[in-house]
Amino acid sequence: MPTSNHAYLVVFLLVAMTTIANTAHASCGRVTIARMNWASAELATSVDKIILEAGYGCRVELVPGDTMPTATSMTEKGEPDIAPEIWMTSLREVIAKAVDEGRIKIAG
Repeated sequence: MPTSNHAYLVVFLLVAMTTIANTAHASCGRVTIARMNWASAELATSVDKIILEAGYGCRVELVPGDTMPTATSMTEKGEPDIAPEIWMTSLREVIAKAVDEGRIKIAG
């Protein structure tokens, strides 16, 4: 049986987790995700959308995408916010430059 100190710790942790979750929900806002036209990217887009909406309270908008136009738009305009999968073979230098300049980030 837990002591009263353990009970207080559990209550504190529950309150802290709820506060952190609510803060994430409040700060997310609108997120755009590129909907690429191949199966693995479509799956990644769907999973990202579910996580962002259900887990963080984001308003997710899916926008049409393909490798070259999406990468170009991300490096020049900052939109869409997320491209779940991009084949970087022909874009390596353009993307590396945008990362170095802080215009985009690569996550994986």
